[in-house]
Amino acid sequence: MASRYCESSEKVVYEIMNEPHGIEIPVWNEIVFRVHHLIRAIDRNHYIIVGGADWNSTAGMKALPDFQDDRILYTFHFYDPHTFTHQGAPWCHMERVTGIPFPYDKSRMPPLPEHPTGIEKHCFETYPEQGTLEAVAGCFDQYAEFSHERNAPLVCGEYGCNAFSVDRDQRINWYRIVSDLLDEHRIARISWDYYGPFGLFDFVRDRTIPPQQMPAPRFPEDLNQELLKAMKLNCQGDF
Repeated sequence: MASRYCESSEKVVYEIMNEPHGIEIPVWNEIVFRVHHLIRAIDRNHYIIVGGADWNSTAGMKALPDFQDDRILYTFHFYDPHTFTHQGAPWCHMERVTGIPFPYDKSRMPPLPEHPTGIEKHCFETYPEQGTLEAVAGCFDQYAEFSHERNAPLVCGEYGCNAFSVDRDQRINWYRIVSDLLDEHRIARISWDYYGPFGLFDFVRDRTIPPQQMPAPRFPEDLNQELLKAMKLNCQGDF
C-alpha cells in the first residue's frame, strides 16, 4: 500500500489498524512499531495514524511507543460516559439500560432493571462518578498532557451517541459539550457515524424492523440541524 500511495496527494493518510483488540498492549505495540518502520522505509511524506490496543482506548494510546516522527497522528475513540452514549445498545448487552441522564442526576436516574445482569449493575454503580461533566472534561486534560509530552497532534477517530435510545435534547447537549472540549484542546475529530444510530439524521426508528434493514434517511430533509450546529458542522448553503 505504501508503494502504491507514496506519490499520491498529501491528503492521503495511513491508519495502521482501526480499534485493535483481543491482543495484549506490548504485543500490539511491537506490531505497530514494525509496521510504522516498514511504511517509512517507502514513504516518509504522508501522515500515519496510530491507535492503541483495547479498541483505540486512551490507556492503549498512552502506552504506544514514541515514534520520533513529525508526521504521526495519535488517535483515540471517545464515547464517555459509555453508560449514557451506549444505553439501549444490544451489542453491549445494555438493552434494558435506558433513561440515563447526562450529566448524572440522582433524582432523574431510572431504577436498576429487575434481576440485573453484571453489566447492568456495573453501569449503574459506576455512573455517579463517570457521568459527571468533570469526569468527561478530565479525559481531555489527559489528552492535552499526552500531546504535549509527545509533541504530536491527536485525532479523535470516532465519537458519538446513540440516537435510538438517548433523549434527543440530552444527546445534542452531549455533542455540544464534547465538540467544545475537542476544539478547546485543538483535537481533530471524526463522527461515528453518518446515517446509522450514531448519525447526523433525525428520524424515528421502527423497532419492528432490524436496523440494517431500515431505509436510509433522506438528505438533506432529515438532517438534524440542531445536532449539526452542536457539532459545529456547516449546515448552510445549497445541497
